[in-house]
Amino acid sequence: MFAAQGIGITPFYSMLKDRIHHGRRVTAHLLYTSPHRAEFLFRSELETWAATHPDFRLTLSTDRITAAGLAQIHPTLTESLIYISGPGNVIELLGPPYDVPGATSNRISSPTTLPPCTNLQTAS
Repeated sequence: MFAAQGIGITPFYSMLKDRIHHGRRVTAHLLYTSPHRAEFLFRSELETWAATHPDFRLTLSTDRITAAGLAQIHPTLTESLIYISGPGNVIELLGPPYDVPGATSNRISSPTTLPPCTNLQTAS
C-alpha cells in the first residue's frame, strides 16, 4: 500500500515507473491525495498504468490521508506494508500510534520513520 499526499507522490511514481519500464509486474495499491483535482501530478500516466496493469490499483482523493480512509479503501490493510509520503509529517495525521485498525507501527513507514542511514559511501 502506497499512500501519497501532494508532492509525496514523487518516490512512488519513480518506483512504479521503473518497474513498468523494465517490464516487471506492478502489484500495488496507490492512494494519492491532493487538495484539488487539478493538482494531481502524473495523473494521466498513473491512470494509464492502472488501466493496463491489472494488479495496480489507483485511488485518487481530495481528502487528507487518515487511518479510517486507508482502512476503507484497502480492506486487507492489516496484511499489507504501508508506505506513506507527503509534505511535513504526514504520518502524524494517522494519530498515535498510527491508529490504522489492526496495523502495527512496524508495518507503516514514511521518510520520517525510517532509521537514519549510517553506512553511506560517496562515489569518488
